[in-house]
Amino acid sequence: MKSRRTAVSLLYEGTDISADISAFLLSITYTDNAHGKADDITIILQDKKELWRGGWMPQKGATINVSFKTKNWRAVGDEKILPCGSFSIDEITLSGPPGVVEIKAISIPGKSSLQNEKKNRSWENISLSGIAGDIAKNNRVELLYDAVDSLYERRDQRDESDLAFLQRLCEEAGCLLKVTDEKVVIFEEQAYEQKDAALVIKSELSYVERYSFSSSLVDIFAKCTVKYYDSVKKEEQTYTYTVPDAEEGQTLVINKRVESLAEAMDLAQKELRKKNKKQATSSITLGGDPRIVAGINVEFSGWGHFDGKYFIDKAVHSYQQGGYLTALEAHRVLEGY
Repeated sequence: MKSRRTAVSLLYEGTDISADISAFLLSITYTDNAHGKADDITIILQDKKELWRGGWMPQKGATINVSFKTKNWRAVGDEKILPCGSFSIDEITLSGPPGVVEIKAISIPGKSSLQNEKKNRSWENISLSGIAGDIAKNNRVELLYDAVDSLYERRDQRDESDLAFLQRLCEEAGCLLKVTDEKVVIFEEQAYEQKDAALVIKSELSYVERYSFSSSLVDIFAKCTVKYYDSVKKEEQTYTYTVPDAEEGQTLVINKRVESLAEAMDLAQKELRKKNKKQATSSITLGGDPRIVAGINVEFSGWGHFDGKYFIDKAVHSYQQGGYLTALEAHRVLEGY
């Protein structure tokens, strides 16, 4: 049987330097986040000849593109590619002995003010996609929007970075926000959780290295109560949403009044999702698998009570001389709301 092989492709400012760094590469780690953080790459190189601290040292702000490639991985002829995207170098560290250079890069373009510059701005009579489009355009990145749009009479950005402000709006709307490959991506978590599992991970698989599952009742709620204004009765009303098939449990009270029953129903479900999605979680490390990326669903089988469909919150792909591994963090999808 032909041997399994993994290779990493690396472009620096558009030039393929994969062969040039192969003799120096100790490890490369790619972290893919579904929400809350930019994707990042960490490259560690041995520097015994003191090349990387001198003329070969990359420039901060330079662009690198990384891909993982596997061949004969699960079977002869099984070839897969994981394109990690484009990253901007933001930190370079030299340590030793022996001499080692660590290069860190993030998926936010180096010249962008998306993350670090605090701003003040107001929008009126606009949608979430409209605000996101303005921010993406001003930061010279592309917007990919895949969610039901939210409409606003007014929204204020107050002493916040564009990324922090947009993330706050997305969380209020029940959406996830990620920055990857020079793109701002906004998608609806509930809709993505309803998609089919992309693959099944079974407990008996030989390439499962480590696993951990957790089930918790801490900060988990069965109901949510929201106040709203009834325009017909001309008075304040209270609406309570109960999780389908929920046993008796805590009630989450939201101290925010909305203007209709429909808004109250929507807010109650979104707030419960935020609290309850960590009710069952998993962390698994297995032999490298380019199919595993943040934002997809996987099915766990053979894990007893923890079997079911899970949404991947984070995937970490790491390659070193000892091989290629993938680690994932996931939460069980919420059914019915």
